[in-house]
Amino acid sequence: MRANLPWMRLPHRWRRIALRAARPVLVLGGGGARGFAHLGVYRALQELGVEIDVVAGTSIGAILGAVMADRTPPEALVEMAQREFAAVLDYTIPVVSLIKGDRIARALEAAFGDRRIEDLWSPFACISTDLTTSRPHVHRLGSVVHALRASSSIPGVMPPVPHGDDLLVDGGVLNNLPIDAIRHTTPAGRVVAVDVAPVRGPGAREDYGLSVSGWQALRASMGRGSKATPGITAVLMRSMIVASQRERDHQVADGLADLYLDLDLRGISMLDFGDVIGVAQRGYEAAMPRLEAWLAASS
Repeated sequence: MRANLPWMRLPHRWRRIALRAARPVLVLGGGGARGFAHLGVYRALQELGVEIDVVAGTSIGAILGAVMADRTPPEALVEMAQREFAAVLDYTIPVVSLIKGDRIARALEAAFGDRRIEDLWSPFACISTDLTTSRPHVHRLGSVVHALRASSSIPGVMPPVPHGDDLLVDGGVLNNLPIDAIRHTTPAGRVVAVDVAPVRGPGAREDYGLSVSGWQALRASMGRGSKATPGITAVLMRSMIVASQRERDHQVADGLADLYLDLDLRGISMLDFGDVIGVAQRGYEAAMPRLEAWLAASS
């Protein structure tokens, strides 16, 4: 059941003012490059005069959310995303992972240096997955860079992050949209949760059998064959969030989010990091009418 929050007992004409004045909690989900849509939601909230008080996120939602928590204007955040994500995929020999993770680590260090989460302008939290204990790890204190690098460590794509004797990987493995983590600390807050994960994962375009030759798949991808096989990164990234999709459904059904924005971002690849402005615009166009309707319903 949805909680009977204090603001809901206000006269209707005051609710819209209360929503703006109360500075809602923003929860940003993971989804690779689709997460640039969060930038559009952030811009829409700013234009509607809704200031955010607390930010939480997973994976790319954690990275962009940390910059939002530092009160970075929407335009500057878009410029930063264009600059830092331009060449973020530094592929390596896939013994530990497909990419080294050095470029994203250096980008995070350039943005935050040795700052701690508690030093950000607004309260912030992000989620990673403790691979050693099979539990979610909530980062509310400590190094911003360490927390963000752990929260965005896609298993198999990026190397895990050491944390004492444990290893941390992407929070999307267990909780890709951490509404519950922030609801526990701000029970009376108005939570806006933004989900950018694709509704469906990769599908079988052809029956390619029970075994796959990498060389044949490579030739096919270059137009020299006919067998359509799923890409390794698409399979890894979708596999990572399969379990957390059910967790998300439970949280939404339980009313933990006051506004759940499941954005329609069909056609945007989770690894297409080259179109920040276009994806941000898609997020803006998808979110703005729903945000306006939400505010209007509270007036």
